[in-house]
Amino acid sequence: GFGGTSAHFDGLIGHTVAAAQFPARNYLTDLVNYNYEGNWGFARFDGDDVLAARFGFGMGGFRWEDWGSDTPSADDYLFLQLELMTSEGAVLWLCGDHFKAGDCHIGDVGHALTITDDGRKVCDIRGWPVTTWRMESLDGYASLQLTATMETATIVPDSVLPNNRFAMWIATGTIAGTVSWDGGQEKGISGVIFTDHPRITATPHPVADLGWFHYTPMRLSDGSRLIAYFTRFANGDVNPEYSFGCLIRPDKSSVWLQQTAFEHVAFDEHDEPAAWQQSWEGEGLTLTAHSSIIPVPLKRAWGGAKVPQNLKENVNVPNAFDTEVTVIEHGVTRQLTGGGVYEYINTSKGDDPRRQS
Repeated sequence: GFGGTSAHFDGLIGHTVAAAQFPARNYLTDLVNYNYEGNWGFARFDGDDVLAARFGFGMGGFRWEDWGSDTPSADDYLFLQLELMTSEGAVLWLCGDHFKAGDCHIGDVGHALTITDDGRKVCDIRGWPVTTWRMESLDGYASLQLTATMETATIVPDSVLPNNRFAMWIATGTIAGTVSWDGGQEKGISGVIFTDHPRITATPHPVADLGWFHYTPMRLSDGSRLIAYFTRFANGDVNPEYSFGCLIRPDKSSVWLQQTAFEHVAFDEHDEPAAWQQSWEGEGLTLTAHSSIIPVPLKRAWGGAKVPQNLKENVNVPNAFDTEVTVIEHGVTRQLTGGGVYEYINTSKGDDPRRQS
């Protein structure tokens, strides 16, 4: 938990540091000592044409059963996702059966990683703390060219699961560049990015099954950012180690918070959270957020033989959301607005989350 150490990263859990001072061992890809490595970006943009995006890749073998799948992934597994939440609808490229880990080329120095298909760059990630992201779907339907200036990095608690140890850090910063889809012109965008680097070892632990979690990174109108997770075990109990918030202030200092409530949840017709209330407490600070998604239809989902063709069966859609936050700090109340992009995973183990909210 907070103030402790992660099994897979160097640094103290919950202690935010400048991204430029983050140890290179934490952000470089290492499949020798770990079973799985990933690089993911969650971005919330200014303007209405492109609300949000999730993009990146995961590589290696681990036990998917902990997240509700039937089978473990192969050691050479490599999947890519490029997902744009646009005013025209959700554009979801989910490529899980085309690439192998050998298609990923890791640079000798620095943060440099390229995934190719017949010599063509499909994914190219370079640099730290200024990171360029270049991704394009195999058919050219969707693409992005973004530059992220990472400002802070925070190691979050390890998630100890029955078949895996899932460790991760989350970095925040600003992002700008272009995206395109459906043969349209490139659209200039800017906003805030939350990048995460999950690192997994496939090791057994005598612990309860995961039920579901809700990840809600968000930016707020005073320039602060809030990283938040809420997690329940399959038996319905809250997982206190993985129900937290980390408020990163405009001066880049941070406060670690315990998430004390995730309630008043309204689910949409796709069984995804559509509106909810969260609360956090810590160090003389209380935050309460009332959030609701910005619903968009499905425009296109593709990338593999098993990609669902409706939003209900696409069980992990990165919905953009708006939020209103009440901050009470040492008796002084402030009202903030903001927004983010969420990830909701329901393993379908245990009780229906509708009954627990």
